[in-house]
Amino acid sequence: MNKKLYISSTCYKEKELSKLLKVFDKNKIKNIELSGNIKYLPKRKIYFLINKYKKKKFNFILHNYFPAPNNDFVLNFIS
Repeated sequence: MNKKLYISSTCYKEKELSKLLKVFDKNKIKNIELSGNIKYLPKRKIYFLINKYKKKKFNFILHNYFPAPNNDFVLNFIS
């Protein structure tokens, strides 16, 4: 069984997807979990960036609140 280790985008302070992907590329990190720490981007820009890096053999999984919405919101389960 071939298992892959994915590094979460939340491990880095960078919030802009394009800059973060350059950091991963520079450090030869190809398995990336995109999470809720990424700033809002229009869907077409997200698709463009992900497809660009998939051509470089990057692998992506999505987790928890990605992509972020344009307007943040809070759910209060206590009330």
